[in-house]
Amino acid sequence: MLVKTGGIVIKNTKYSDSSIITKIYTRSLGMQTYMIHGIHSAKAAIKPSLLQPLVLLDLVVYSNPIKNIQRIKEAIPNPTLRSLHFDVVKSTIGLFVAELLHRAVKEEEPNERLYNFVEKFIIYTDDAEINLSVLPLFFVLQMTRFLGFFPQADTAYNYEYFNLTDGVFTEQQAAGVNNIEPQHATYLHKLLTTNFDTLPQARIPKASRTVLLNKIMDYYILHIPGFSSLRSLPVLASLLKED
Repeated sequence: MLVKTGGIVIKNTKYSDSSIITKIYTRSLGMQTYMIHGIHSAKAAIKPSLLQPLVLLDLVVYSNPIKNIQRIKEAIPNPTLRSLHFDVVKSTIGLFVAELLHRAVKEEEPNERLYNFVEKFIIYTDDAEINLSVLPLFFVLQMTRFLGFFPQADTAYNYEYFNLTDGVFTEQQAAGVNNIEPQHATYLHKLLTTNFDTLPQARIPKASRTVLLNKIMDYYILHIPGFSSLRSLPVLASLLKED
């Protein structure tokens, strides 16, 4: 069966000298795996440039529910990203986001709200010219809305610590529990109440950016079975230390 759908490239794995297996998060089919032959051929219908992480595609794909690996009939970039893969900061953020999606999103069922959010974030990042260092933190926190463990932001007003195990702000530091300290938790709450419209005005000190990123990754580990630290995290963390 042929299906027309939007797609977000997530990860590529070499299968042979001329073939790759690519993971694409699709609007209509969820996370899918595709085999692409002759990728380096001069006559290849799908060029390697179309399969860079977070490229947005209009796809026509073959969908067979009894197969684990599908095929792509047609792939066209839409929109064409201008800076995400050429700007060092943006490309580092992109690799981190793609790895996070690969680790955190497993289902083959469509989730249009999640797809729309990721698509909007990619386009926003591609267009952004300021405040790039806040984007990874914004993304990982907003992703938890769709993964089912978004922190309870309404508990922050009277409490100072953030309890990573329970996903709530607390008045006192919980013993034996991973917490975020008050000097960083206040910026966590600011990010939880930030949206795309207010994101350009969000300011997080560089000391808090690194702490929050590592703590939020701990939060993922606590709430997603089998989730482990991302390989791209150290590179991104060093980036967040810069202004």
